[in-house]
Amino acid sequence: MRRLLDMVFSERCALCGEPVEYGRASPFCRICQVKWESEKFQLRSFDGELAAFDFPSIDSGRPPMRVICTVAYDPTNHDTAASGLIFKLKHNATRRVIDFIADELISLLVSALPDIRDGQDKSELIVTYVPRRRESIGQYGYDHMKLCAQAVAKRMKLRCIELLKRRGSSSEQKQLGRRDRIENATTSIYINKNYNCNGKTIILLDDIVTTGASLNACTELLYGSGARLVITAALAVTRRKL
Repeated sequence: MRRLLDMVFSERCALCGEPVEYGRASPFCRICQVKWESEKFQLRSFDGELAAFDFPSIDSGRPPMRVICTVAYDPTNHDTAASGLIFKLKHNATRRVIDFIADELISLLVSALPDIRDGQDKSELIVTYVPRRRESIGQYGYDHMKLCAQAVAKRMKLRCIELLKRRGSSSEQKQLGRRDRIENATTSIYINKNYNCNGKTIILLDDIVTTGASLNACTELLYGSGARLVITAALAVTRRKL
């Protein structure tokens, strides 16, 4: 019966493409799962501390923006588990992929921020995300970080609110340098005025951080709208930042 279920319902591994056994929570096969865990471990410091990266804030009067990350990502190397997972997330995300990434982000957040564990007051906490370009939503049919943020919020019993929106046409960030990325992000992303984040702590999620431009622009918008604290987390950091 197990073999039959695997044949009928199994997905393909996000990295090697081999079938993933039915009922398995990970989007990786067992071999590639080991590779994923190894890549995560490599990003941590020798004393086991979580990887956190500081990016200069757009507002010169504000301290650098600190982003906690799960894994390193090399956009030129397609043989890494991180590369396979991110490609799957952006182009053909399944429920298994979304749930897996949500669990990874939650593990990251809880390890770095013990105050948001179960039992703590969460009434002032809101989960939000860097919105996807409308062109990409039209092409692939979904906003991948919206799905991830919703899954994170549901598991943590928090509210997920679309605090940020993106204007119609904008350039792809990966095609731009840091200065142009900042300009592109600040002109294309804006605050959703239907919601009030005054005095709230915001968990802001993104998939990949390279120059920090998108997260930076979103952070400034949230602080400008009265957020008490913005916590930034990304699934991956590009190796150019390491």
